[in-house]
Amino acid sequence: MKIGDIYKLGFARPAEQNKAEFSKDIAIEQINVLEGDVFFYFTSDRNGDTGASKTAQEWIGDPLAKNMKVVHTGRTHQVNEAIWNTAGGILAANLMMKDIEKIFTDIN
Repeated sequence: MKIGDIYKLGFARPAEQNKAEFSKDIAIEQINVLEGDVFFYFTSDRNGDTGASKTAQEWIGDPLAKNMKVVHTGRTHQVNEAIWNTAGGILAANLMMKDIEKIFTDIN
């Protein structure tokens, strides 16, 4: 997969997520708005603090999340926050594409 192929992936956001705002805070009771075919997430733990990772695991392990198809089918994937969120540039884009390729190879 080449970097130019990222535009050809065809990812679409579910209607509930297809909003103009960059992000939105939700309560765990609203976790179903994160439903989709595949769920990518990252945590931003810093300086040895693991609070973000702990929260992510609590949410994914919650009974409401376990009822979501994307969780039930094992299509939740923690990705590297530095690559997927903060790095930017062609090197990070290539690493992101490699992650996507591996995840979808594993799914198929």
